[in-house]
Amino acid sequence: MNHSIKRYIDYSSQIDADAYNTRIDAKTIAEFAKQTSDAGRIFITGTGTSLPTALYLTTRLQEKYDKQITFLPTAKMIRKISNLNKTDLVIMISHGFNRADARIIYDGASTRSKIIVITGNKNAAVLDTTLLIIIPPEIEKIFCRPISPITTLLAIQQLLGIYNELKTLPKIDDLGSLISWIDPNKQTIVLYSAGVSFSAELWDIVLREGAGLNVLTKDIENYSHGYYGVDTADLKNRQFIILTSNSKEDIRDFARAKELYNIPGLNKHIVTATGDEFMANLALFVSVPEVVKAIILRTNRDMDHPKGMEENRKYHEYDCYPNYIEA
Repeated sequence: MNHSIKRYIDYSSQIDADAYNTRIDAKTIAEFAKQTSDAGRIFITGTGTSLPTALYLTTRLQEKYDKQITFLPTAKMIRKISNLNKTDLVIMISHGFNRADARIIYDGASTRSKIIVITGNKNAAVLDTTLLIIIPPEIEKIFCRPISPITTLLAIQQLLGIYNELKTLPKIDDLGSLISWIDPNKQTIVLYSAGVSFSAELWDIVLREGAGLNVLTKDIENYSHGYYGVDTADLKNRQFIILTSNSKEDIRDFARAKELYNIPGLNKHIVTATGDEFMANLALFVSVPEVVKAIILRTNRDMDHPKGMEENRKYHEYDCYPNYIEA
């Protein structure tokens, strides 16, 4: 067993404890409500494993407020910095807070607008933010973070005032069958219905970076309407994971796409999560590390030294782009 696999197993075994330890105090919840209510425009950004929960927060705030609330990938957020003003609020989710893009956004936005940072990096305590929210695990050094999307999702629920105490973290149905079915040598395409779209993004990131698979995510309805015909033209070297839940919306979307997953030769595995949108996403988030753990044990790839890590280092490290905004 190589080093990165051992670390992955060690961290994924802490999921329950870290999830239960994710608690946001009443003062922070009240301040978050005030800042989001008072803001003129709200821009939400995140990347990597923070991207799915940034999208989730965007959707929830759009339901709550009648104002401009926009999700921007970090590259677009960087370009937006020069147009920010003091009435704007930037919410940045960056669990590691060690990437160049996160630091660049903070440096630019903190002097031009209000900024809320949600992170798992305890060293961020020195930042000059409008509101800083540090969540567990505070140290999670691994190429792909398996736990942070869960704790971030739970923190967001509390900040929005819609959190219910969880006695048991939900799990997807038939996880063992999925693990034994996946072939690490095939391209994996994750098809998702609307209610679990955030989890689909996470599965794509974690399978690609954590297990070294060639992975794509696609909307199941777009597939059913033939928008991705090229991907289904050659089925021999592809496997499809179809994510769904038992919500009314997902049942409807799934029914519309039935012709897709009945195609002869389509190598598929249907993954079902039980509950509403939040619970379905949480169930899938919890299950992802177990899937990746099984795959990397099978392939024995050491993700401490993936191909292209040197290029990744130059992109991730802030010192490599000190003048990015001006360039």
